[in-house]
Amino acid sequence: MIPPARPDLGPEEVAAVTEVLNSGMIAQGRKVAELEQRWAEFCGVKHAIALSNGPAGRWSTLGGWGSAPAARG
Repeated sequence: MIPPARPDLGPEEVAAVTEVLNSGMIAQGRKVAELEQRWAEFCGVKHAIALSNGPAGRWSTLGGWGSAPAARG
C-alpha cells in the first residue's frame, strides 16, 4: 500500500503539539491567536481567522458572499 502522507515530524514538532495538549486549550488558545496574528501579517491584512478545516473555510466564504444555503438544524 502506498501511504497517503509521510509527515516529517521531529522532536520540535512533537514538543509543540505536546505543549498545546498539556495546556488543555486545543481550540482558541494562545497558539491559535499567534497563528491568526502571524497569518494576517503575512497576508498584509488586519485580521485572520483560523478554522478547523477546508470545508469550514468554504462555508465561511460563501456565507460572507451571502451565497451559503440556510443552516439546517
